[in-house]
Amino acid sequence: MLTIILILCTTTAHAVTAQYWVKITGVEAPSTFVVGKTITVRLDIQYSLPANSHIYIMILKIHPGSQSTVWTNNDIAIPRSGSESITYRASFQVPSEPGYTEYKIIAMYQTTPSDWWNKWIQSDVQTFSVFISRPPSLTLYNPEITGLNVSIDGIANPGWSVVTLTRIHCNWGDGIEEDIHFPASHVYEKPGTYVITVTAYQSDGLTDNETVKVTVPSSEAQPSSSPSQPSSSPSQPSSSPSQPSSSPSQQQTQPPEQKSPAVTTTPIDAFYHLRIPLVIVVILLVIVAIYYAHKKKREGTIVLEEEETIVFR
Repeated sequence: MLTIILILCTTTAHAVTAQYWVKITGVEAPSTFVVGKTITVRLDIQYSLPANSHIYIMILKIHPGSQSTVWTNNDIAIPRSGSESITYRASFQVPSEPGYTEYKIIAMYQTTPSDWWNKWIQSDVQTFSVFISRPPSLTLYNPEITGLNVSIDGIANPGWSVVTLTRIHCNWGDGIEEDIHFPASHVYEKPGTYVITVTAYQSDGLTDNETVKVTVPSSEAQPSSSPSQPSSSPSQPSSSPSQPSSSPSQQQTQPPEQKSPAVTTTPIDAFYHLRIPLVIVVILLVIVAIYYAHKKKREGTIVLEEEETIVFR
């Protein structure tokens, strides 16, 4: 008799389980997300349950050899029986390291507590993956402005090793947009203040942008400063006549200081300043005397030789 009762209870439980269900009909999650940020996943759930049932949805992060819960719906009670749909927006933080991360969604339900044999029943399971990535890094240097020409330079790098930069786009702020390579330059049609926006695009769809404000000066502003300089130059000649007027007084005081060395010069000082020319003259005189002495001696030798020759004859 006991065996028959257990068989009947088991059969009734399976019958209840078959007519009630919870299904995951849709999962909408971004394919790529930024490391360390909060991601929001849309879950579409359909169910067929009796009144006062409970639905329990949980999202698990799949680790190598383990799982961890990242979100639950906090056990929602079903007020009435029937088949309906529920949309959840599950928000949770993604890992701080880049790479592919897999998640599992489990849908469970529980009927009225009077069904003592019925606990949480797993009704549906789905998985989805998210590519966690780092956005590119972009740095802009101070622009260089020459007339209407503006040049910008910077550095752009991919977020990590498995992605690449696809392009760098620049909005010059005057209605002109183009893909650029650093350094880049642009000529504006008229002076003014412009906001330049540079955006770096990555192969996984992530971007980074920087803005810089430039002020292109008016061409009239530069000549306006140049006439002011000539206007100041005539004032200089006006001051130059005043300088000659003061120069005579300076000339009257300076000549005595310049002539004072000539007045105090002594013969010894004059000899000291002339010592080098005198030495040169003495050396030249000695050379000339030696030359003439040698020449005279040679002429006497020649005459003596002539006399001896005549006597011999």
